Amino acid sequence: VSALAPARRGSERGAEQDPGTRPGASREAAPMLPSNIAEQNSRKGSWYLLLLTAQNTSKTLLLRYAVRGHPQFLYSAAVLATEGLKLSLSLAWVLFSGGSLSSVIHFLIGEWRVFLRVLVPAGVYNFQQMLEFVALTRLEPHLFSVVVQSKLLTTALFTTLLLGRKLRPRQGGALGLLL
Repeated sequence: VSALAPARRGSERGAEQDPGTRPGASREAAPMLPSNIAEQNSRKGSWYLLLLTAQNTSKTLLLRYAVRGHPQFLYSAAVLATEGLKLSLSLAWVLFSGGSLSSVIHFLIGEWRVFLRVLVPAGVYNFQQMLEFVALTRLEPHLFSVVVQSKLLTTALFTTLLLGRKLRPRQGGALGLLL
């Protein structure tokens, strides 16, 4: 508030200021973003794409290795362990970033309707994960990698139908490329 006080006094004396400008700042156009920022964003995007490719490839190969022969575990137990790990990492992230366990509980209680609506797509997603184990025993890894992308399509479908969110044209185009 004290930082705004000089601006208010200046405007009370009749000095013209645009909203959002600092006192004494010129009224020139906002500077253009340097081209190196766009280049850095492109590099980041390429890095993320490379990481996603490595993740999907290693996931498929590791799952294929786990299900060869006669696996000594239940597929549902593997899916539950994976979801438990995700929950633990998510809670750790909330706690690390300054949140508390009570804030998480308060959020879940306050947003219980959304929580219930999300249970349906989450259940379908987990069912698909169990089917991935079955599919890997019967499909080649490269074919499996293509088929598994259907999770993205069903997630997008449930997001639009159950949660009422709209897909941007670019998102719809990206999902169309998966087909």
